[in-house]
Amino acid sequence: MVATLLAAVAMVQADGLAVGERAEFEAKTIAGALVVSSTLTAKPTVLVLWGPWSSGSARTLVDLTRLAKADNRARFVALASWDEPENVRAFLATVSGVDLEVWTDPAMKDASASIAVRIFKTRRFPSVFVLDRSQRVVGSFVGYKASDDIGGLVTKAIGREG
Repeated sequence: MVATLLAAVAMVQADGLAVGERAEFEAKTIAGALVVSSTLTAKPTVLVLWGPWSSGSARTLVDLTRLAKADNRARFVALASWDEPENVRAFLATVSGVDLEVWTDPAMKDASASIAVRIFKTRRFPSVFVLDRSQRVVGSFVGYKASDDIGGLVTKAIGREG
C-alpha cells in the first residue's frame, strides 16, 4: 500500500515551473522569426501562456495589455501554445484591445512537446509567469485571474536585481 501511494505521488506533475528555476526555450514571433528566451535580459518579463482554444485567453490578453501600458517596468510576451500560427493570427484579429508581443510555440498542436509542458510544467491556461532578467521564475499564476498581483511579482523581480 505504501509503494502504491508513493507511486501515485511520483506520477503527479508539479503545476508550474518552480520559483528560482530558469526558463530556457526557443519560440517564434507571430511573423515566424526565431526568438530565444536568453534575449529577455533588458528588464523582467511577464510571460503569459495562452491559446486561442482557451476560454479565458482573450480576457487575459486584454488585461495584460492594459497592465503593460500602465507599467513599463517589464516586457510583456504572450506565448501562444498548442496551436498553429495561422489560428493564432486569426484569433487575434477577432479580439480588440490586444497589443502585446506575441510568440508562438514551434511544437504547434503537440501538447507534450510544447514549451508550456516541457519548460513551464503546466497544462493550465492561461497562466502567467514573471521572470527576472536572468529568466528565473520569480512567481506565477497558473490559471490566471484578473485579481492576481502581477505588478507585485514585477516589483519582486526588480528587487532581486538591485
